[in-house]
Parts: sequence; C-alpha cells; structure tokens
Amino acid sequence: LFDNSGNYADSLKFSLTLNLTSSRNIGIHDIGNLAFTLSNLGRYGLGEGSICPAGGRGFRFPKSGKDNLFEGAFLIGKSRTQVVDAARDGTGKFSKGDFVPLGDFDITAPGKISDQDGIGVFSDSGGINPIGLEIEQRSFAFANPPDDDYIILEFTLRNKTADTLKGIYPGLFFDWDISLSSPVDDRVMRDTVEGIPIAYQY
Repeated sequence: LFDNSGNYADSLKFSLTLNLTSSRNIGIHDIGNLAFTLSNLGRYGLGEGSICPAGGRGFRFPKSGKDNLFEGAFLIGKSRTQVVDAARDGTGKFSKGDFVPLGDFDITAPGKISDQDGIGVFSDSGGINPIGLEIEQRSFAFANPPDDDYIILEFTLRNKTADTLKGIYPGLFFDWDISLSSPVDDRVMRDTVEGIPIAYQY
C-alpha cells in the first residue's frame, strides 16, 4: 500500500478461497410430446409459478401446453433423523435443499441410449445430517412413437462413507397442480394393474 506521495509502503496478507464446485443448472427434455425440466441438485420443474422458478419449463404435456408441476424433488431417507432432500422444509417454505452439484446437468442429443440423454451428479453433503451419498441422475427422452410420451429417470447411488449402508430409501416427491393455477381439484391415484401413479384433475 502506498500513500499519494509514494513515501509509505506496507503489506497486507489475506487468503482467498475459491469455490470450484459446479454451479447449479438445469436442462430441459423436450424432444418428444412433453417438456420436463431437471437440475443437477435434485429439483424438477422449476417453471414460472412453481415453488422455485429458475428458468425451467416445468412439466408440460403436451409440450406446448401449460406447466402442471408446482414442485418436484428427489429425496433419500435412512432413518427418521436422517433424511436428505431438495423439497420445501417442514413449514412449507422453500429451502436451499440438501444436495450439492458435483458437475453440470448436461443433455446430449442424440444420446447413446435415447434421442436426448441427460446426466447430472450431486451429493447429499449439504444436508444437516448427510448419509454420505453421491447420486448420479440419468434421464432419457425419445422423439418417436410409441416412446415419445414419457421420460425415463435412472438413479445410481454411491456410498462415499467407509460404512456399509443398509435401509436406504430413495424416492421422488411431486406436487402436481393440473393446471398450475388450480391445485384444489387435483387427484392422485395408483393404477394397481399397471403399477404406475396417475395425477389428474377432478
């Protein structure tokens, strides 16, 4: 440091820490008849009017239609005191989430498996009581019938601890609003013949 006359000199020591982890980003599958936004931190939808608007298109079927997803999140539990997720907190308010991106969420078109292959990796290290997992999320979307009306999500969980982990329960949470402006008449059921959940407007 020098004063205006140039007669004084001193030194100042400081440290600078750079966070080199990947930024949080989104990708949109839209090659088939629907549009669905995914992220590299376990959140889905992220459209305007959702709990976490982040430039996404939400979930639209058909893809030219309205967004039908208020909130979507990945979650994993090991016990009542060890749950990590990307959903709103217990008060119903949006929180930062427990997942930390370990790379960008990328969509490649054409992909090796589908017309749009997506991949993102995140860890649960942002949680208050993390389990010690790395989650690889892959997604696949197709352009042509009969496979253009759905998207496949595939998750690989990697144990990053020295312990053997048992009793891990992963899941997906979706708060559907069909359409987004009228949540009071939404219904969810499970088709026991096909083994799939169905969300619809009553």
